Amino acid sequence: YVKTMQIVLNLYMPAIGALPSRSGLSEIVSKLQDIFSTIQKIFSLHSMFKIGLSSPIINWNGQQTVGDIFEGTFSKSMVVEIYSDYMRQYQPAIDTIQFGRRTQSLFSQAMQKCKDSSKEHLNLEALLLRPVQRFPQFIMLLQDLLAHTDHDHPDRVPLQLALTRMETLVQQLDYRKMLSDQASLVNRLRRQIMHLPEDFGGPHCRLLRQDEACQTAISSRHGHSWKKRCLFLFSA
Repeated sequence: YVKTMQIVLNLYMPAIGALPSRSGLSEIVSKLQDIFSTIQKIFSLHSMFKIGLSSPIINWNGQQTVGDIFEGTFSKSMVVEIYSDYMRQYQPAIDTIQFGRRTQSLFSQAMQKCKDSSKEHLNLEALLLRPVQRFPQFIMLLQDLLAHTDHDHPDRVPLQLALTRMETLVQQLDYRKMLSDQASLVNRLRRQIMHLPEDFGGPHCRLLRQDEACQTAISSRHGHSWKKRCLFLFSA
């Protein structure tokens, strides 16, 4: 995992940063800077985690513990902040990369060159997916470790605590992503729907329901007429 983040930072990021500053390319490069900055934080976090794991693994004697290292690393509040930022940035970054491939030949060529020159031969989209998958993979790993750890082993309780920590972390990230998606949706609808109140779209505004309807009008001259409408129900 750390190695894949290194590929992004040492191969793809410099290649994208070296693209000429011209219309179209500059916008793509600018839009990818946020996620590259977050990947640098992820890389630092997991590099420290890797260092923490190295000592018990090198000196393994059957009584070593690793659950406490998971718990100590991923209980920090900054982990939620870093990964929440990443989850929010992920899909816009993927859309930007795919747009760049379709519309900018220099960008597409740079991406292909990076893929061909890396040992893993993974494109940028595949590499950016790794952080999204990381914590669900940790949960499965910890479950496997617990299945093979005796109840009286010193690592039993630390592994259980680490698993609980990971499950809570995933729930927090899912909730934050839901709030971010809802905020983006409300902002998009705010731009599209006419005659909304000035204070519409506050931080707690949520789209609760959306349905199609028909508006019917009756007149003595034209009889019945109807128009398709879309109804939105928002929270306060």
